[in-house]
Amino acid sequence: MEIEVAVLDDEQRVITHDGLMVGLGRLRLPKGRQYYRNGANLPCFLTAKSLRPFFGEDLVRIAGQIDFRTLQDTRAFGYTPNFL
Repeated sequence: MEIEVAVLDDEQRVITHDGLMVGLGRLRLPKGRQYYRNGANLPCFLTAKSLRPFFGEDLVRIAGQIDFRTLQDTRAFGYTPNFL
């Protein structure tokens, strides 16, 4: 399986949000991204309160979204490769 990644200016590689969704088997890609007021900047599928008891701070630390700009100068979100 090929997963889309981006290489940032500091040479850090991040898995794009679309790449993560494809890697998780999501056929339909998200239309946008929301910010959540409470807690870490987690992907939408980890923000359900019912899931919170099942993951610890280690996952929260690596699941935080990385905000970056694409080569086309659009805003995008990515994740550290070890999130998957």
